[in-house]
Amino acid sequence: PDGTPYSQCSSTKPLYCSSGTLTSNCQACGCPSGQACQSGGACQPSSQYFLPGQTVQAESGTLTGMQVNTSGIDTYIYTSTANQGSASFTFNITNPGQYRMEARALTASIGQNSFYVGLDSEAANGNNSYAYDAMLASLSAFEWDNVSLRGPNGLPELDEYDPINWTLTEGLHTFTFYGREANTWLDQIILRRIQCHKSDLDGDGCVDSTELSAFIDRWKMDNVDVTIRELIEAIGLWKRGCP
Repeated sequence: PDGTPYSQCSSTKPLYCSSGTLTSNCQACGCPSGQACQSGGACQPSSQYFLPGQTVQAESGTLTGMQVNTSGIDTYIYTSTANQGSASFTFNITNPGQYRMEARALTASIGQNSFYVGLDSEAANGNNSYAYDAMLASLSAFEWDNVSLRGPNGLPELDEYDPINWTLTEGLHTFTFYGREANTWLDQIILRRIQCHKSDLDGDGCVDSTELSAFIDRWKMDNVDVTIRELIEAIGLWKRGCP
């Protein structure tokens, strides 16, 4: 009725064209943002959400076309086919500000180490600017990694935003990991609020030369307001650089 070809998903999730009839098939077609896939194929508003600082098991997200497997004590998700599947995680943000994410992942090789990661309605799927390249030291064990994004000017081995910081308003926000390369294993994620240093005047998570200069001036004028320890920390943040 809506022009969807046979045996394909409609643009209206979760409808699927089966022999000329649109049926609900969220397992194949996914659900609209904020809804969860039910066993019968329909979508329902999801009341499940996670909190910043919480260790979230990857398999507890809303999965579409992702496989679940175990390795020892670890249960992980992955796609067996490149550019397929997704896992969505909705967080309830009560403290607006900047956030970053850590992911516990295992990658077998350079060609099996990436997802696309999008926030809310971002068109991340299939867009290399949203590619998260997990450059891990080990090819045989799960490791924690800061989620990064390649960005429009980045490279697979040199992401432009590493880590990526998101500015989140109060309310529910959904992060989605889309399958990009096959057999990239995702075990857990943690969303953390960035605690800004006193020298980080604009709250962007880094200290640039202008901010450092202003902080040094504050220390010169009043070494009670700014301690030598805080000044050393600020210099360390400045040396780390900004993305």
